[in-house]
Amino acid sequence: MHKIFETVYTDTIEETQIVRENNIPGRYCCAELAGTCHKVFDLVQERKWHYFILIDKGELTHDGEHFPEITKVGYRSLVSISVNTKIHHLSCSANFHGYIAGVEFNTLLDIFHKDTSFPGIFRQGLRTTLSRSDIDPRKFRIIQKDFQNLMGTLGNKEHLLPEALNFSSFYILMVDLADMMWEKGHELPTAEKMNRRDSLLVSFMQAAARNIEENSSVEYYASLLCVSKSYLSQVVKQKAGVPVGVVLSTFRYERSMKYVNDPSYSLQQVADKMSFPDQATFSKFFKKHNGLSPLAYRKK
Repeated sequence: MHKIFETVYTDTIEETQIVRENNIPGRYCCAELAGTCHKVFDLVQERKWHYFILIDKGELTHDGEHFPEITKVGYRSLVSISVNTKIHHLSCSANFHGYIAGVEFNTLLDIFHKDTSFPGIFRQGLRTTLSRSDIDPRKFRIIQKDFQNLMGTLGNKEHLLPEALNFSSFYILMVDLADMMWEKGHELPTAEKMNRRDSLLVSFMQAAARNIEENSSVEYYASLLCVSKSYLSQVVKQKAGVPVGVVLSTFRYERSMKYVNDPSYSLQQVADKMSFPDQATFSKFFKKHNGLSPLAYRKK
């Protein structure tokens, strides 16, 4: 058994479910799964990895801190488990068969920074726990093949450009998942066609994307959208599955990462651009999300 079983998969599924697997330590992992499990998690613990579980036989059920009701998904389904949403229980039926693919959170952010073409609603959706059932059979076969290809790619030790190969395989999986979850060309419904809460959530996300460099307070966005702070907080938590402060903090961190990854900006310039009072405060904020200070991250 690979050491990674103890540090990656087992915060989601049982080691005994793993039929075969491959991984790039600290970046990507993928495994074929079979059989039953029942996991109970500490809701205080945070994940460092984002997981996608594809089900082609049997059933998977889960609940969590922000999704107290039991969600059950079966054949031709996908569950996306974010680092932000804490699962309380996760169970697989005895006849379960499927695949799990994982990506370390900062690697996922790197993908989004390198390619801004992913729909905004797809990016935001990955911050919570999503279940997609009854996938079109043709699309399901494509996604299933992507999982299988990723597993083979991660195990290819002979390739001269392994980083590029692994990135490409995972990127293809992400592209096909985006296509499956939100079909290409599909636009968000207009505000007139949404209910008030859905419209408010979309307006909040758009406002945060535009203004996060200058403003990261809930009060600012509540005032901008002409609602109370408590109402905005309630709507975001209900619709997005995470507290409004977590959404704003994630937006701010992701934007910060964009500038930290750009060597033309000094770290002081990044702190100023993101409206931190000083570089030390920015460094503390960055390390809370990343595990490394901005300077250490640039040096790795």
